[in-house]
Amino acid sequence: GELLEPELANLHIWTVGVGKRLARRTSLDLVLHGYRQVEARSLLHDTELDDRPTGLDREIGWELDAVFGWRRLAEWDLEIVGAYFRPGDAFQRPDDAFLAKAQLRYRF
Repeated sequence: GELLEPELANLHIWTVGVGKRLARRTSLDLVLHGYRQVEARSLLHDTELDDRPTGLDREIGWELDAVFGWRRLAEWDLEIVGAYFRPGDAFQRPDDAFLAKAQLRYRF
């Protein structure tokens, strides 16, 4: 996911998504990810979260990403991304996390 971005170690991840082209050069994608540790541990490798799991439960949580894409010119892409992460029972005091960002890419 755009927010959690975990290293793929000790994790089961499921993903489902849907996308819609809104116009010739614009699109909207919604992507849902579920995260569960293979073995409950108090460490998540290389993630953007400040909190650490307790190591007592395997359920890390789920994340919903919304990505709006716009390609005005062939070599330029603009993406506006919003993400929401809901921690699971692996965290002692789970706080929801949010992300919003804009990305401008030039292809050459």
